[in-house]
Amino acid sequence: MNKKLLLTKKETHGLLFLITIIGFLIYTSTKWDSTTPAVLVKKCDNTMNDNYPKHNKILGGQKKPIYNERQNTKDIKAKQELFTFDPNTISSEEALSLGIPKKVFNNIQKYKEHGGKIKTKEKFKNIYGLTLDLYARLEPFIQFETETKQIVKLQPVIETNLQSLPKESISFEINHATIDDLESLKGIGQTLATRIIKYRNALGGFKSISQLKEVYGLPDSTYQKISIQLTCDGIVNKIDLNKLAEDSTTIKHPYLSNKEIKTIKRYKQQHNAFEDIDQLHSILSLDKGKIEKMKDYLVIE
Repeated sequence: MNKKLLLTKKETHGLLFLITIIGFLIYTSTKWDSTTPAVLVKKCDNTMNDNYPKHNKILGGQKKPIYNERQNTKDIKAKQELFTFDPNTISSEEALSLGIPKKVFNNIQKYKEHGGKIKTKEKFKNIYGLTLDLYARLEPFIQFETETKQIVKLQPVIETNLQSLPKESISFEINHATIDDLESLKGIGQTLATRIIKYRNALGGFKSISQLKEVYGLPDSTYQKISIQLTCDGIVNKIDLNKLAEDSTTIKHPYLSNKEIKTIKRYKQQHNAFEDIDQLHSILSLDKGKIEKMKDYLVIE
């Protein structure tokens, strides 16, 4: 026998009321979803504004939350303090305050260590790694110390600036030349001047002007032009041959390879101390030409 669902009048009214309530909730939830983002954002903004004084104290009085502040390079530059400076005497702290990168400051120091001096703004502009934008910002604040004022007052007739002289008339001793001296020669720039100084230091000094031909990258045409403007005192630092044979790891020289120095060391161990530099000719594996060149830099003590 089939059973039919029978509702009383009271139950029918209750069901209709329940359906009405459910329909109302569905309708209001749809309206709520469309307005929620704006309400929540506004509420969050108000909450942030109410609580901001607390954050302001923690952030040291910043006007905006730290996560909303984006500092670009221009903002950083604006905060850097600019002041007059001499590139030759500037400290690392001063360079940092001016916005000079550490690598650029190190290049300035290396240039000075090799005897160079920045005498003009143009030379400072050519420092490796210095951008044109940074140079343009610093250029008005570059101020060089005048070291020749006293000399000019005492001897006003004597010209002391090599750059003002014709390059063909400049002459100096090669073993005492600085990077600036070498750059004053026609055909010699900063790179070649630095190489000449480095090679001179590695040799222990030039014995003759012709050794300039051994400098890497120096064209023969340039050598021919500058050699007549240079003198050489021939004074060099000499190495004790027996010490060279004992300490083959730390004593170096451009005319001898590590292998050749070790060969000399083995020879000394077999034949005792060297008594004469010409004994090197007894080592058959050594190049005779190298021995002759090396003799100017060896001594027996």
